[in-house]
Amino acid sequence: MTEEESSVHAYWQRWIDEQRTIICPALLTFEVTNALHQQWRHNLLTSATVEQLINILNKLPMQVQTHPELHLRAALLARQLQLGASYDAHYVALAQLFGAELWTLDARLYRRFSGITSLVHLV
Repeated sequence: MTEEESSVHAYWQRWIDEQRTIICPALLTFEVTNALHQQWRHNLLTSATVEQLINILNKLPMQVQTHPELHLRAALLARQLQLGASYDAHYVALAQLFGAELWTLDARLYRRFSGITSLVHLV
């Protein structure tokens, strides 16, 4: 296990032990599935491994959440930061709307949003 994987595992275990509610936008499952597909396309993962990982994704203790203001808030955040796409802004908007922390491995997402909200944290 890499140091990054070990760190993520430790966070997940702590959140489960603390009985935290873990939320995500529906977008997360689409993005993870696409990332796994891209790994398969480039012969980095087998189709069996992709299927296994998608099954694990579906079993993670996460609640897919939405909010009536989610897409508008994401659009406003993306415009505020002059982003080329609003995908990352959806994660931040969801955290803001639910008063939740956003933990990410995506250093670029962290750099973009940490200056405008204290809810974003880098694992």
